[in-house]
Amino acid sequence: MANLPPGAGVRLGPAVRAVVQSTTAAGNVKRARTGVRQYERFHDFCASFNISTEDFLAYDDHFPFLSAYAFQYRCGELAPGGNAVKSRTAEDAVRLISQTFQMLGLGDPRTDPATRRMDSRWTRLWKDWKHYDDPPKRVKPIPLGILLEAQRLADESGSIALQATARMMWVAFFFLCRPGEYCATVDGNHFFRLCDVALKFGSHVLDLERAPDAELRAAAYAELEFTDQKNHNRGEKVGQYDSGHASASATKAIAEQVIHLRNNGASNDAPLCSYMHNDQWYLVTPPMLTNLLRQAASRVGHKYGIAPADISARSMRASGAMALLCANVAPTTIKLLGRWQSDTMLQYLHIQSPTLVKGLAGRMVKAGDFSFLPGTRQYRLVENEQPEGLYRD
Repeated sequence: MANLPPGAGVRLGPAVRAVVQSTTAAGNVKRARTGVRQYERFHDFCASFNISTEDFLAYDDHFPFLSAYAFQYRCGELAPGGNAVKSRTAEDAVRLISQTFQMLGLGDPRTDPATRRMDSRWTRLWKDWKHYDDPPKRVKPIPLGILLEAQRLADESGSIALQATARMMWVAFFFLCRPGEYCATVDGNHFFRLCDVALKFGSHVLDLERAPDAELRAAAYAELEFTDQKNHNRGEKVGQYDSGHASASATKAIAEQVIHLRNNGASNDAPLCSYMHNDQWYLVTPPMLTNLLRQAASRVGHKYGIAPADISARSMRASGAMALLCANVAPTTIKLLGRWQSDTMLQYLHIQSPTLVKGLAGRMVKAGDFSFLPGTRQYRLVENEQPEGLYRD
């Protein structure tokens, strides 16, 4: 408020506070909260040496003190869980602290005052620490056999919650979704809504409100519109044809979920992952899917070299990608369908074309029953040959 015209605080205060909130969150509330906690932690670190953050900023060279904080954070002395963290986590902690200073208009303490660029000592520090990190834990994809077992468990249970969870599992598998897109996470939800869904039979777009249940179940093509999900073009529509499988089908899963939602009076903007139980609305969550997947893995996982602890809801995105990879689908197509970073114009022009995705769902079902037993191609792919960034969110 000090940088506003005299007497303008009352009139402009609400606008300034709203802008500060937006610049802090930047569309990611969870990360904004993490940034606040990191800044508070650094504030306490300064106080332990009887200095304020203003005293820290007054230093001619910020690197020694801030890097010492980063070192103790990496060693676990200052990290939230009290355990040692990887270099990237320590780097992110320093980044969030520095960005908070920037948002306060106090500058970035990582910059070199002489060059006004990032101090090269930070780059060298992160590079050195990275050499001592343990190898990254790879996401293990889930073979189709385990997913089918999860579906069987949901069907046998008769539980509405498990059936909704299984439906969202197929959506995640065929559309290569992140957890926050197909179910409700603690923070930063960007899940699909009922109004984001389209079902087609041939060239005919079905009326989700009025079409008979049988007509929806006969849909041959399902389409999801991306609104605020990560790595998308706003208004982009991605579709999948019916796989031809009795249960392993995003089209069938979406149709059943739409029927459940509309039969229970859900609004048009209701989350696709919601379900009604005892006159109360609930949301499918990652722990619900993780529990279902691990129950399935405990029964049939030994056939594929998969232990229950190897998989979680976060595995779904990699599972669909692996099925496509095993079906010899071009990596460019996989990147487009999964919305991994690539040429955005190419993505916008091609991924919305039904021709591009025609036949993919059927090929995913045929090639998705892979195994991770030693000696198989999939075992070598995951353990040795997969590109480091293929399954990165």
